[in-house]
Amino acid sequence: MTILIAALAAASVASFIVAVFKSGRVNKAPSTNKRFRTVFAITSEDRRESLIAHYSQKYSCGREEAMQRAIDHKAQDERSW
Repeated sequence: MTILIAALAAASVASFIVAVFKSGRVNKAPSTNKRFRTVFAITSEDRRESLIAHYSQKYSCGREEAMQRAIDHKAQDERSW
């Protein structure tokens, strides 16, 4: 009987964990767009778009990768001081 109760409890916990992950209540890593906006928060919208265009053209890549490259470049620049 004790084993049955323990098995039911374990199954309940497992189903709860699965439900939490499926519902999206678990903190997910921020999207590249959100991180880009955070890193360049004091930059004007026009300048942010110019940065994206610059990195897109420089590396022949899409918008998402261009934002990631801009974030990485800024982090590298900040570490160089």
